[in-house]
Amino acid sequence: MKVIFIIQLASSWKYDFLFQLFLKSERYEPIIAVTPVISHPEEIMFREIHMACEFFEGKNFPVFNTWNEKLKEWTDIKKNLNPDIVFFSNPWENMSRKEYYIYNFLDTLTCYVPYGFKSSHLHHAHYNMPFQNLLWKIFYETELHKKFAYKHARNKGKNGIVTGYPGMDALLDKSFIPEDVWKISDRKLKRIIWAPHHTIYGETDSNLGYSTFLKYSSFMLEIAKKLKNEIQISCKPHPLLRSKLYDHPNWGKKKTDSYFKEWGSTPNTQLNEGNYIDLFLTSDAIINDSGSFMVEYLYTKNPSVFLVADENITDRFNEVGKMTFEKLYKAKNESEILSFIKEVVIGGNDPKRTERISFFETLVKPPNKLLASENIFNFIQLTASIN
Repeated sequence: MKVIFIIQLASSWKYDFLFQLFLKSERYEPIIAVTPVISHPEEIMFREIHMACEFFEGKNFPVFNTWNEKLKEWTDIKKNLNPDIVFFSNPWENMSRKEYYIYNFLDTLTCYVPYGFKSSHLHHAHYNMPFQNLLWKIFYETELHKKFAYKHARNKGKNGIVTGYPGMDALLDKSFIPEDVWKISDRKLKRIIWAPHHTIYGETDSNLGYSTFLKYSSFMLEIAKKLKNEIQISCKPHPLLRSKLYDHPNWGKKKTDSYFKEWGSTPNTQLNEGNYIDLFLTSDAIINDSGSFMVEYLYTKNPSVFLVADENITDRFNEVGKMTFEKLYKAKNESEILSFIKEVVIGGNDPKRTERISFFETLVKPPNKLLASENIFNFIQLTASIN
């Protein structure tokens, strides 16, 4: 059976372990199809395609670039690859070209794993768009997410299976050895990830308004320079942030590119825009305002501080988000960020560690004492041939 994984952004790749399970089986022929983000400026669109192809080729995964450079045209996966099963990496109808969306695969077994651990209040977008209702199977993170689907989806979430979140399987697999992706190898310098969200326009941007990037963009570089003998910081921006900044009246392309270039050139800072599994596994802490990252980083057992955009932030979380938020450190200003770095990260004083780990073990960890990818693969093995 031919299994096609449709992907737009390397940073959205959550199928690594699952893809390897398909590769090891003689029954399946898995292929990764890299497709464009048409909402991006053309320069960024082709840059992301190149980054994704390079990422998968580096893993020796079978990869198919849907852009035919010789013919200067996009390849129709359905006509040219004729898949039996399709795994989508993104639910958004207008993000890529129509031939790469679910409407072109209505006679195919279609599957989906959310590209982020869903913690927001956007229930319609996450459970009740035509995409979720048309899928053959959608694999949910937790039993709570299955309940959200039952409550909000037109089909009552009947196509949903609780498997856990495969995007973080590497962090649970004791045999996985991460690559050290940090600029400075000396572990005496604490390794901190700063992961700014893309919703810089506040309430008008997807009704989330998580991002604090505009507030802390200068400060994060300043604090890295100030504490250069104690820390290094990786800037891991949301993949949509750069294009949002290109369009921002106070930023634009020149300022944005210059800003991110500085992250790559300062001695104890770096820019990481692709896949982040190795980055997570080799880090000591995270500073973020991302609804998905605040849950995903629990897998590391390391401390996390959430940058609070406003006092109503929890109104924009679902139940999972609210419970996770309570287990994290919070910062509302520069002083509280600095306090987290000095006391928790450098000082090692982490009083929330025990309750954070207990919460992960109780709610977030995949069921059946298996990796989420194993749960998904076992399900496909048992049911796909029947359908």
